[in-house]
Amino acid sequence: MSKAGHQSWQDITNHALTSLINPPESNRHTYYSSLVGSLLFMKVNQPVIQKLLSWSNEHLDNPLAKDELERTIKSVSRTAERRQQING
Repeated sequence: MSKAGHQSWQDITNHALTSLINPPESNRHTYYSSLVGSLLFMKVNQPVIQKLLSWSNEHLDNPLAKDELERTIKSVSRTAERRQQING
């Protein structure tokens, strides 16, 4: 059971996995940044995140460049790591 206004971890997981299958064609950076954050929240490790997002990106009609996707993953991961260090 979750608090009002908060998603359960099951809902977050379901949304993240469903999103991998149906990536949007627009706002790709925002989409993948959010997805990386969700996967990190679920304690998914970096190589798995890289593999999942690469697979998802490959299924777009207009995918992000590989280096662009990698920069997005690294940037969100660094930010999440800093926040975890600050917040304990």
